[in-house]
Amino acid sequence: TLAPVITSISPNPVREGFAATLTGANFDPVAANNTVSLDGVAGTVTSATATSLSIVVPATACLPARDAAQFAVSVGGVAGPAFSHPAIPGDSSVSLLATAAHEIRSDAASVECVQFPAQAGASSFLAISAVTTGTPGVIGSERLSRTAGSSTIFGTGGFNIATSFAPRRPRRARSNPELARLEVHREFESRLREYERELMKARGHEARAAFGARAMQLNRSASRAAMAVGDTITLKVPTSCTAANTITAVIKAEGTFARAVEDTAAPAGGFTDADYVDIVTEFDSDIFPTDTMYFGAPSDLDSNSVTVLVYTPQVNLLTPPGSGGFVGGFFFAVDMFPLATCPASNEGEYFYSLVPDPNGDFNNIRTTATVRQGTRGIAAHEFQHLINAAQRLFVTMAPSFEETWLNEGLSHIAEEVVGHSVTGLTPGSNLDFATSAASIDDYNAFYFQNLARLEDYLADPASQSPIDADDDLATRGAIWSFLRWILDQEATPATETTITRDLVITTLAGVTNLETAVGKPLEELLPEWLLALFADDFVPGVNSRLTIPSWDMRDQYVNLFGSYPLVTTTLGYADGTSDFTVVSGSGRYFLISSGGASRAMSARFTTQAGSPLASSLLPRILLLRLP
Repeated sequence: TLAPVITSISPNPVREGFAATLTGANFDPVAANNTVSLDGVAGTVTSATATSLSIVVPATACLPARDAAQFAVSVGGVAGPAFSHPAIPGDSSVSLLATAAHEIRSDAASVECVQFPAQAGASSFLAISAVTTGTPGVIGSERLSRTAGSSTIFGTGGFNIATSFAPRRPRRARSNPELARLEVHREFESRLREYERELMKARGHEARAAFGARAMQLNRSASRAAMAVGDTITLKVPTSCTAANTITAVIKAEGTFARAVEDTAAPAGGFTDADYVDIVTEFDSDIFPTDTMYFGAPSDLDSNSVTVLVYTPQVNLLTPPGSGGFVGGFFFAVDMFPLATCPASNEGEYFYSLVPDPNGDFNNIRTTATVRQGTRGIAAHEFQHLINAAQRLFVTMAPSFEETWLNEGLSHIAEEVVGHSVTGLTPGSNLDFATSAASIDDYNAFYFQNLARLEDYLADPASQSPIDADDDLATRGAIWSFLRWILDQEATPATETTITRDLVITTLAGVTNLETAVGKPLEELLPEWLLALFADDFVPGVNSRLTIPSWDMRDQYVNLFGSYPLVTTTLGYADGTSDFTVVSGSGRYFLISSGGASRAMSARFTTQAGSPLASSLLPRILLLRLP
């Protein structure tokens, strides 16, 4: 048998997965007797003559476009010489040649392999490897393998850029100082939410039996009429269903929807009577109408139509001496259970707050200004928790309270929208720092803390997620941002309350609740939000779905911290392997850039063992062409 010889191949270049013709000599007219390979991968011979072979070009393991791919033919075990010919990948090539164009890939083949054609000039792409399953805490261990090709079919020249990785610091070390203060409150509140969830599952039916349908009827009773500013009352500050600290308190201010009372044990030099009037007035004019518009009605178990705002040093004592932060206040659903079930209950609607402590009699010095500023947003936040609990206990008869991450996300939305009520600003206004911080006290009370929590997420997005069960600060920042993006994209400022109320007035919880209220699956929403975190107010002409209409995030962070904190890993058009992990509900950000004209490159996303990514992860590759 004479060795087969290839003299030409068409088309030029051939495309993997598509038809091609090899012309030459000494081929076998029986198609099955010829073996054809491309760079060592066998193709399919569909027809043959002694001088021509029709083939389907084989698909290689994500090799890039190359000018000298190696074709070989053997007949009857006799191999002919290799023949060089240009070859390009199949359908997985990046087609983002226009700035701001984007793709979201979900099918297995295009998720695993992304082909970057050669570029005639400098180019830059954003690539995000995302895990979009709604199961919290799932970790995807992945590998990005880059192979530089030789093809200049779509460009000219070579490339010269060093591979670099953004430094990754321990999360707490890179966080801003404000997070230390927020962390103390978060840890305490998270324990309350988890305690409430277990209490609801075990004893919720007893609360419903005790208070029934009247629980949601707001009315003014004779007992309220008998209350007056200056009266002394006895109540409890619950620490569990069965334990509480009993205090004596004086009514300091009375409003339409709020009553402020102060523990007689509060240190001297604290809030004045006028301060308490201001507190009640803000609750009546901003917190109550905004939170009820967005989330629904509160309960009124004691038939007095007010939420009692209890200012007590018992809350001060929750913060250890010398702590960098403090527990500012809390709602505790124990108060919604009958005394027969929870002896610590006040059987009503209560919010507990720390008091000013000028001399540090109760663990730490707390000025009146610090306490007032530090509890305004907390009151808006905790009132959402109260409404959420009341709706689930007494209206929808839900089997459990909301999952903590979503419950907290809604309360962080409450901080923002109550802030809008106070400042007169509105959703959808692309708020920059100068506009939103015109009143710095209001900014610090209602806006800054959400941005600080989001900064903790942006500092390491691959290991944090808006749907994490751990409910840390990064999760809270992420779910606030995700919910705000959803409200901006799926509603208008005038209709966004429909979504927030649907998230509260329901029997559903967690991801199922979110998907049902929005009407779209998580794996469709998350990729656009992840792209928006990078592209918003940065990539001109980007699709409107990749924007955050309510906030100019880059301007906010440049003014707050000096730069936008989203961490990305920068890679060049060069061979290399990067191992990384991604938690469900988030993604790893890569910038793939060339300093000038570049040859082709392939990027293959697999497990760290080189296997395809598990379909159960709902992996997505998100691509965006940058300016």
